[in-house]
Amino acid sequence: MAKYPEDVISEIRDRLNLVELIGGYVNLKRSGRNHQGLCPFHQEKTPSFNVNEDRQIYHCFGCQVTGDCYKFLMEHDHLSFPEAVRTLAEQVGVDLSPYEGPGASRSAEDFDELYRAHKIAAMIYRTALKTDEGKAARAELARRGLKEEVLERYGVGASPDAWDRVLNAAKRDGIRPSSVERAGLAIRRDSGTGYYDRFRGRLMFPIETLGNKVVGFGGRILEDGEPKYLNSPETPIFQKRRMLYGFPQARDGLRALREAILVEGYTDVLALSQAGFTNVLASLGTAFTEDHAKFLARTTERVVVVFDGDDAGMKAAQTSIAPLLSAGLAVRVVLLPGGQDPDSLVREGGAEAFSRAVEAARPALDVVLGEEIYEEGVAREHAVRRGLETLSGVTDPLRRRVYLEDMAARCGTPPEVLEQQVRALRKSQAAAAQRRTERDSLRGPAPAGGSGGSSGSTSRSPEPAAIVRAAVPETARPSVLERTVVAVMVHDGARGAHLARKFGPERFDHPVVARIVAKAADLARTGSLKPNDLMAAFQEDAVAYGMMGELTTSREYAIGIAQQAEDCEVLMERRALEREMKDVMREMKKANARGDAGEVHDYVRRKAELAKGIAALRAPKNPYET
Repeated sequence: MAKYPEDVISEIRDRLNLVELIGGYVNLKRSGRNHQGLCPFHQEKTPSFNVNEDRQIYHCFGCQVTGDCYKFLMEHDHLSFPEAVRTLAEQVGVDLSPYEGPGASRSAEDFDELYRAHKIAAMIYRTALKTDEGKAARAELARRGLKEEVLERYGVGASPDAWDRVLNAAKRDGIRPSSVERAGLAIRRDSGTGYYDRFRGRLMFPIETLGNKVVGFGGRILEDGEPKYLNSPETPIFQKRRMLYGFPQARDGLRALREAILVEGYTDVLALSQAGFTNVLASLGTAFTEDHAKFLARTTERVVVVFDGDDAGMKAAQTSIAPLLSAGLAVRVVLLPGGQDPDSLVREGGAEAFSRAVEAARPALDVVLGEEIYEEGVAREHAVRRGLETLSGVTDPLRRRVYLEDMAARCGTPPEVLEQQVRALRKSQAAAAQRRTERDSLRGPAPAGGSGGSSGSTSRSPEPAAIVRAAVPETARPSVLERTVVAVMVHDGARGAHLARKFGPERFDHPVVARIVAKAADLARTGSLKPNDLMAAFQEDAVAYGMMGELTTSREYAIGIAQQAEDCEVLMERRALEREMKDVMREMKKANARGDAGEVHDYVRRKAELAKGIAALRAPKNPYET
């Protein structure tokens, strides 16, 4: 993978107008210093998504997402960081070729070759469909009633029944055979010498990113043979759990209708799209995952999942519902009878038949609980447990309560009992997550200088750092004072640098604030502190990045930052003296109990010095919490 220099990444960011970029996805309106709109990453009715044009940062006060131009494309369009860099570089006219040549730092099989190989394959398959090589594929498509317009829109093609068509075309374009294999388009021969095309004699369905780049294929066999469907393997540019077939084509429909229809097959998507349904997607031969659900929740509010009505379809539906509900989506389920699928239903009954099936869709809880909920004994117990496990992921307490009351009415158990069980499940899950977090934290080194206050110390005037204070968890909200220090750093580089140099990270309670201050001090030592550079340094630190993004777009710090910086300096000095005063008082009490008159005298003298210092520092007009 190409490694782009930081100055190039900064140049692209500086050239870009983030308001214009995000405005292509979200309807933004100016609100003071920011632009505001409905968040594309969660469902909301009142705009809480803010874009700051000066700082080139966005932040949502609803779901707490924060980012810059790269983060937006990575999260919204599911691009990798190099993909986002390339996409934006092309928009603003920055030439990346010097960093992608043979002499640049890159992996042996770079991403560009993987994308190019897929582009070549897609062109070969599309062309073959229109020639004699695609005769069988055209016959299959005609049998299903699929017309050229929908085939063109989805790029449907046919892989020639040849062993090296894609390999040879890629080679002519300068792509190594090993990269074609890496792209999932070729397989190494058993002999170990050479490769052959993975897809041969199949109807081909290209899988595209939101940027309309082909990254994988689904291939359906045209003759007798196995497997019926052959999909691209996982590759560096293709992860099934994060992609849905047909999303680029359905994006506008999803936004307009706020509802998605999820089906199982590629031809189901094509048939429904041709029939006028503009919001249809399919998974890639896998169950719907948490990533799929989060992806959908950014664009829509409701989901209708469509499965065969047999036992396998019922189980698939039950598996898919939990992540969709957990993402906050309203879910209904269509179970088609008699071995039908959406493709056959539309062919036989037209769009009206499928519309009626969607209108009659069952609530998700019906499918989760099944008929077992009305039986006795073990069967009902299994249904209840299944329901509780599904609903434990629903974080909205009101929505969860509605589901539980529905479930209680079916099984005869009071909703309070079911709620208690769900809370126990959530508590167990949270405890497991906390244990994982604690295990991860053990990998980090102990804080420097954390020797603690030994009772055998001979120091007459204890320093504030000599007392080990309780660690503040990263998830805790920092004090207003410490938040304001960070706000100064992201709004005023010069004043932020002064605070970072004067008060080192060890002077801050919150670990995230301490990390930000430490980095600010490093940047200030090597040059001027630029707020954008400070934020860019924390793109991989979600908590720190989110905190800075929130403070960047908050109106609370939009004016008067100079006065706030001055107040912070005073209050940080006062806090240090006041904390030392507490430590002195505690140690003086211990010395008095021991009867050490000399030590008590020294502490009394130090106490007077501290009191004088505290009194000399003026209190700000509107003091912050400390």
